[in-house]
Amino acid sequence: NGLNKFLADKRAAGMQKVTLLPGVYRISSAEAIKIPSGLTLDLNGATIKLNGNTEKGAMMVKIDDCVDSHVVNGIVEGDYYEHDYSVNKSSEWVSGIEIVGQSKYCSFKNMVVRFITGYGVCNGFKEPNFTGFGDLKFQPGTLDRNNGEEIEFPGLKVSQMVSVKLLKDKFGYLTASRTLGYQGRGMDEWNLLYHFFDKDKKYLKTVDGEQYRRGKIPNDAEFVRVTVWSWNENKEQRFQTNFFKVPQNCVFENIYVQNARCVGVAPSAMYNHKFANLAVTRSGENLARCAFDAEDGWDMMQDVWIYRNRFIGNPNNEL
Repeated sequence: NGLNKFLADKRAAGMQKVTLLPGVYRISSAEAIKIPSGLTLDLNGATIKLNGNTEKGAMMVKIDDCVDSHVVNGIVEGDYYEHDYSVNKSSEWVSGIEIVGQSKYCSFKNMVVRFITGYGVCNGFKEPNFTGFGDLKFQPGTLDRNNGEEIEFPGLKVSQMVSVKLLKDKFGYLTASRTLGYQGRGMDEWNLLYHFFDKDKKYLKTVDGEQYRRGKIPNDAEFVRVTVWSWNENKEQRFQTNFFKVPQNCVFENIYVQNARCVGVAPSAMYNHKFANLAVTRSGENLARCAFDAEDGWDMMQDVWIYRNRFIGNPNNEL
């Protein structure tokens, strides 16, 4: 859309902040407004208004794989009253604003998000997530931290050796967890050990870790074995080494959410994220039925600050 070209052109010209003229800016459901990295969009009291549509899913304004991107001082208004629900009866994912993917140090502040067909405020995974390494297979025991030799140890199981080269080259980190990353604790303890090996499969070091939390891959490592605590021989674990692209060190602050039909605030996965001074009213009337619904990723909601939020007159659940 025209706004996206405008923002991209201004950022390419070296600008770090764009302030819109007051008014109403109509957008279609076909394309979200995408904030470039390193840019602040000051709406200056303007309204971003979604045209009525028949879609089951759309996003109005998104910060996607960005660093230091911000949207402030305006209104995002959905098509709650104009939407044609007869085509896609749930229309659950026609949503307002989101921070997604590997976004860092980004924010939405001083906003009104209102009349949303689906979810008002969102964050979480971005596809593709790197989970395609196959389920780990475990045998009793662990590895000696001094030399990497296999040793017996009651209650511990160690995996086969798998490559971490792709994860190291792309991200520098890995995690280990149940297959989809939000299905609860695998094995019997949260703790685990990463045993790293070099390109010749020579033992390097052992690093303490925790399920779902990122572990730094040593620069010279190309393979890993994973030790877990597990005493239940019959429990199907489907445990993997993986990496999920989720936002880090981001903020939603001073946002008034009004009439978000499915969910007012719908976070799903993040590291070190703040939800501060939000007010949610008349939201969650249909489908998920929550003012603030922390779903589909709760094990990956880590170091989250939910601070001074208010829930007013919501018809079903609050948080």
